[in-house]
Amino acid sequence: MPLVKGLHDLALAASRAEPGCFRQFGSPILRYRRLGSFSTGMKQRARLAQALVGDPKLLLLDEPTSGLDPRGRDEMLALIHDIPTRTGTSVILSTHILPDVEKVCDQVVVIAAGEVLYAGALEPLIAPESGIYEVRPKGDPEPLRRALELQRCVVKLQGAATLEVRVPEGHDARLILKTALESGQQVRHLAPLVKTLERAFLQTLERAQQG
Repeated sequence: MPLVKGLHDLALAASRAEPGCFRQFGSPILRYRRLGSFSTGMKQRARLAQALVGDPKLLLLDEPTSGLDPRGRDEMLALIHDIPTRTGTSVILSTHILPDVEKVCDQVVVIAAGEVLYAGALEPLIAPESGIYEVRPKGDPEPLRRALELQRCVVKLQGAATLEVRVPEGHDARLILKTALESGQQVRHLAPLVKTLERAFLQTLERAQQG
C-alpha cells in the first residue's frame, strides 16, 4: 500500500544500515504513526534519518533548523554535530542562522553575491582580539565616544547605545574607565568584546566592500 506509515519501512532500513540509528532520531514507537501526524521537529528528524540510510559520504543540509522551536533546534543541532563521529559522514550545513554554524561546524565558507569571501577554519574568525572592548555608557554614548577618540581609541557605535572600543597598543580597559571619569561619563557595562560569527561575517563583508 503506497500510503506512508510514519517511518516503519524507513526504520527497518536505517537499522540495517546502522544499528540503533532510529533510536537516535526518535522513539521506535513513532515508526507506527503516519508521517503527517508528526511535529515539525520529528519531520525534520525523519528527513535526517532518511538521508543517512544509504550511508552517504557527504550530507548537504539546507536550513535544517528552519521552523523549529528553541528546544527542537538544539536537539537537531546535537544530532547534526554527532553525525561525523557516529557515521563517518561529512556534513555541509547551509544556513543563514549563524549561531547554528558556531555550534556544529569547524570549517566555514562565507559567500556574498556569489563570491567566496572566506573559506577556512571557524576558530580564526571568532578568536577574540586583544585590546577591543564593548562599552555601554549611561545615556547618550556620543560624549564618551568623542572623549575616547581624543585618547587615540578607535570607536564604533554598535546599535543605539553600545560602543566598540579599540584602545591604543599598551593600554587596556583602565584607559576607558579613566577617560569616562575625567569626562564625567558613567559606564554601565565594560567587557572584552566577544567575537561572534555574525560579527565576523559583517566584518568580512565590510572588508570586501572596502577592497
